[in-house]
Amino acid sequence: MKEDETRRMIVEGAKKLFQTYGFTRITVDEIAVNLKISKKTIYKHFPTKDDLIWGVILSIQQPIAAAMMKILDSDMDFYESTMEI
Repeated sequence: MKEDETRRMIVEGAKKLFQTYGFTRITVDEIAVNLKISKKTIYKHFPTKDDLIWGVILSIQQPIAAAMMKILDSDMDFYESTMEI
């Protein structure tokens, strides 16, 4: 598995667990077990749990920011541009 794919898989798996149980209740051990990977693999991509949390937050924020930029860069009025998203 490529590095980007592994990172994306970790973020998506952690996101699901965080959404279900919250940031504080889920451990890196539990994420690793759930994803069937080692903690070492997680820590290779995210040196701390806080880094992983930020990775999850950014994965949620980036599509929203891209959609907002599309609206701002559009010549359409606000209503029309939101219908495109």
